[in-house]
Amino acid sequence: MMPERDSSPFHSGELEVQRRAGVDDNIRKHAKVAIRKEMPVQHRDFFTKLTYVLVGSADKDGRPSASVLTGPRGYMSSLNPTRLLVRAGRSADNT
Repeated sequence: MMPERDSSPFHSGELEVQRRAGVDDNIRKHAKVAIRKEMPVQHRDFFTKLTYVLVGSADKDGRPSASVLTGPRGYMSSLNPTRLLVRAGRSADNT
């Protein structure tokens, strides 16, 4: 049986993928502890040290894509526990 959305840190698409893959409820129990709504201080500090991050997005038709955002140390920062600021622009070869 699938848990209700408000009891899971996963969105409906992730829950559907898990259902199709036969993932049991055990992963969702662990995820409630591992996936938080706020970033601990050590995570916030970690992001400031990175020079790249992988991100996912969807276009206007819902098609997913992945990108690599790069920058010097400090191009990402966290002003508070719930927000990550990424100062990345478009690459020169991305028209």
